[in-house]
Amino acid sequence: MVYLTKVFTFSAAHEMRSPSFTPERNEEVFGKCSRLHGHNYRLEVTVQGEVDESTGMVMDLPLLETAVREEVLARLGGREIVLARGGAPRVVTAENIMTTIWDRLRTRLGASLHRVRLVETDKNSFEYSEQGPSEGRERGWKS
Repeated sequence: MVYLTKVFTFSAAHEMRSPSFTPERNEEVFGKCSRLHGHNYRLEVTVQGEVDESTGMVMDLPLLETAVREEVLARLGGREIVLARGGAPRVVTAENIMTTIWDRLRTRLGASLHRVRLVETDKNSFEYSEQGPSEGRERGWKS
């Protein structure tokens, strides 16, 4: 098995607020992050597969780039991130952003998607990979 990782960057804003908390509780739990603020994110997307004998590649890079551009960058870049599950708002944490990115890319890249890593700051990064299909989940952002 060969792994290919492509790195992308985008800027976006978010605020960490639970709709079930009072404003005071949101401030207590999330601190300064409960207010709108932005990050310059670094997104690493890793795909896996066998090397194709005819092309010598695991995946055609333009295919990977198009999927990330359409499913992630066009939806999040330069925007305020708002997440929802089944129409209900979700707390916009890096963990929830990352798993939403995973779900969006999984629909495009299928089982070749191996790992997603989201770097939020020099001190905070988050990784996600999954064994088996991500069927049955309804994560997504409002666009």
